[in-house]
Amino acid sequence: MTQAAQRRALWLLGAAYAILGVNVSAVLVYGPLYIRQLEPERADLWISLLLALPSLTGFIGHNLWGVVYDRGGTPGRFALLSLVSEALLFALLLTTRSAAALVGLATVFSLFSTALFPAAKAWSTLVRPDGKGAVLGKLHAAESVGWAIGALAGGFASMSTADLLSVVRGLFWFCLLGSAATAVLVAAAFPRVSAPAAPPVAHAVVSGLRALYGRTDLRKLSAFLFIVTSANVAFFTYISTYLCSYLGGSATLLSASMAGATVGGTLAFPIFGRLADTLGRRALLQGALAAYVLFYGTLCMVTDPVTLAWLYAIPIYPAIRIATNAWLADLTEARERASGMGLLEGVGALASVAGPIVGWLFVSRLGHGVLPLVPLVLLLPGLAVLFLMDRPPVAASVGRVREPVDVRV
Repeated sequence: MTQAAQRRALWLLGAAYAILGVNVSAVLVYGPLYIRQLEPERADLWISLLLALPSLTGFIGHNLWGVVYDRGGTPGRFALLSLVSEALLFALLLTTRSAAALVGLATVFSLFSTALFPAAKAWSTLVRPDGKGAVLGKLHAAESVGWAIGALAGGFASMSTADLLSVVRGLFWFCLLGSAATAVLVAAAFPRVSAPAAPPVAHAVVSGLRALYGRTDLRKLSAFLFIVTSANVAFFTYISTYLCSYLGGSATLLSASMAGATVGGTLAFPIFGRLADTLGRRALLQGALAAYVLFYGTLCMVTDPVTLAWLYAIPIYPAIRIATNAWLADLTEARERASGMGLLEGVGALASVAGPIVGWLFVSRLGHGVLPLVPLVLLLPGLAVLFLMDRPPVAASVGRVREPVDVRV
């Protein structure tokens, strides 16, 4: 594939990342509000299921599609699978007004919308072997832009009408049309690549997952990401009640903090990507973990909601995502790269389920005042795991990394 074709493919994968970010933002940010309007009596139950069940099927999907891609997939086809499934999801959501339907459809289609992520990360790090962190940073930045678009689109729509149901359904239409348009663009413009010969998929999935989960180095990296992500999500789950109810902040302040965090993440992903390539994966993880300990330690002493809002907007987690993904790319060969990325993405999905549960166990028994202590306690085993992790096999700053040839690049 020519350099121009590679650039076009990377741009299209970034566009797919962005629209999927819009879609996730629409479901996770406005889905709970939609549910409260539809079924206020059982809203808490349905909202909890909306946050948990799609993550569980997402865990399965990430692992499944990563292995399937390594056994004969192409990035364009996997991007199309995710985009078409998302378009179908929102088309079905527009035909019903039921909390159960929203949760059920989001859960089922999460299994298919995850196809893009391991494929895109694997392919992009293979075509940019000397800049894995940088190319991963661009993909995540595109996803963060999508999150911001989804949140802002819903926010502007809500300013023009008091009918929340109309706002959410309008946002669903936006997601449907955006997914369909991006799918058409990918189908028409994605460069043609040939898939390698592969064994039967059913056998390949079982053997591939068994081999991945049997590797000590990947288990350590996955455990680290699970711990840090769980700690971060545990705090994020209750940030709204902590800032507004416990500290007495306003909803406007909360929105401003969230917007700042989104913008900060969008800007930080490419920067951390370059740092992962120059400083190294371990150094970036060490710096990010130290920043998290300082961050949550400071929050334990903060009683001013404005100060908390400013601090929360500081982007730290992007460094964790980029460094762990780049490290995994160093640990895996071309034939197993997507499987490894799927493993790591799946671990992140599981952590998004475990984090809220751990946060609830602490907050329900000890009150919201202990919330900053929860991630601080959870990060301690993360420090131990990072200490036990072996160094990446190739230093990113050495220069161009030689990768095994893959017919798809």
